[in-house]
Amino acid sequence: MRNTALLVLALMVSGCGSITSDTRDLSESVPDSTPSSGASVTASPSTTAATSSSASTTAPSTTLTVEENLVVFIATLEELLVGTSYEGEALNEPDVFVATGRLFCERLDSGDNIDDVLTAYLDELAGGVDIATDDELVLVGALLGAAVGALCPEHAAELG
Repeated sequence: MRNTALLVLALMVSGCGSITSDTRDLSESVPDSTPSSGASVTASPSTTAATSSSASTTAPSTTLTVEENLVVFIATLEELLVGTSYEGEALNEPDVFVATGRLFCERLDSGDNIDDVLTAYLDELAGGVDIATDDELVLVGALLGAAVGALCPEHAAELG
């Protein structure tokens, strides 16, 4: 029961993760190995940083590139993992975390539900949900929330 409650809490927090207060240009921290397909994803204004001091009363929809979405994903993970044993790991090994986030999105695209994705990952990571540590539960929730928020927002409604 404790693990389930922590997992639900982690999902709720990760779904609300935001870096809107940070207006620095983070695109320089994207690894060179990031594909440059030129594809873009439309994000809501609430998930992007303001870049103009002359904001209008209604903010227009902002389009983020694939690279910018990866930066948002890693920055959100870093924010959510502060205080855990995984703090700083997303910056140390961004390719591993991006691959995991993309895997989560692929599993959701193929029809797996949230519980299936989380359970399968925790089985691999910790040997099961029942024996996962608090930090592992936070990690999986943060990964899923950050992935849905930045890499596959079409699944946001599934987070509940």
